[in-house]
Amino acid sequence: MDFDFQGLIKIFIPPVISSLTTLVVLNITGRTNRKIKMDQIRMQRIEKLYAPFYKRCLQCFFPESALWNRRSIAGEFQVLFSENIIYMSQQSQKLFKDYYAAFRDRFVSDSVSEQDKQHYEECFIQLAESLQTDYQSLCRKLKLEPPLKLF
Repeated sequence: MDFDFQGLIKIFIPPVISSLTTLVVLNITGRTNRKIKMDQIRMQRIEKLYAPFYKRCLQCFFPESALWNRRSIAGEFQVLFSENIIYMSQQSQKLFKDYYAAFRDRFVSDSVSEQDKQHYEECFIQLAESLQTDYQSLCRKLKLEPPLKLF
């Protein structure tokens, strides 16, 4: 009995090529879907936190005016940050802890010292710089126009 090597190749090559093609297509599709999902998450972060923060900074002419020291504007920022902390980077979340304590000392406490005012301003600027860096990074990853550097 002769072994028909060519016949065997003709039988097995098409299914192997088909299977390999399917694996390649599935791999490419999976990567594309993961990238789309990550881009959607990045865009959501921008829409919920970074764009409103940046827009509010521009409306208040930051950092030229120190309007973040006003109770009403500081309250708006505090609410924006608190409600959207899940969208912050880890670095910004760490800075938010200090910012929140300084906010409480500056605007909720009965007695406010000059040191409390200065500490709040320093914490706000550190958090703002971190948020702006995050925003620029997200824009770069999404191939969006980066925001102007404010702080």
